[in-house]
Amino acid sequence: MTLETFESLYETDKDYSATFLQYMHQLSSITSPGVAKSFDLSPFCEICDLGGGSGSLAYALASEYPDATVTVFDLATAVEAAQIITPDETERQKVKFVAGDFFQDEFPPAGLYTFARILHDWPDEKVHQLLNKTFKSLKSGGAVLIAELVMNETKTGPLQTLRYNVQMMIEMSGRERTETEYRLLLEKHGFVDFECKFVAGYSSFHAMIAKKP
Repeated sequence: MTLETFESLYETDKDYSATFLQYMHQLSSITSPGVAKSFDLSPFCEICDLGGGSGSLAYALASEYPDATVTVFDLATAVEAAQIITPDETERQKVKFVAGDFFQDEFPPAGLYTFARILHDWPDEKVHQLLNKTFKSLKSGGAVLIAELVMNETKTGPLQTLRYNVQMMIEMSGRERTETEYRLLLEKHGFVDFECKFVAGYSSFHAMIAKKP
């Protein structure tokens, strides 16, 4: 999977890209409210959803934490496509969209960075690159929140997650991971105080948080 592949989702076929984004928005809308409530995120005044697509999680975070500034950071083609999916005007005013490449460009400033259904798209080397960049972008006390399907420690289930794992490996060069694998990935880059919680609303979906000391 390359960035060009993601860009092509939005550039080559506008009708398909609209359908794809609508599907992802609906899928994310099932879990986004639960992710936003999974931990007490009130200490974070600035939140940035990296690869946030349509803004589903960002709008849920803005609703749960109305005093926070919430930003979606995604490819310019994704930001453009996301404009076809907007909530009412009140909700729209709470979230801003910034175009950029999270591998190449500097992240918008934030005390909390989120990755929702993003890291499973990528192989470990790319995940290390993103987590290293996230750690360096945060000040002490900042945190990263990850929302993903999680396999059990023996990688024998749940069945739905195993199916997604095969799909990720074939289509995206990524994979689903266990709780321990996510913890070790984060600890390798200096994150501490790892926590993982099941998110109600979707089978085997979890929210994980870790902080920069």
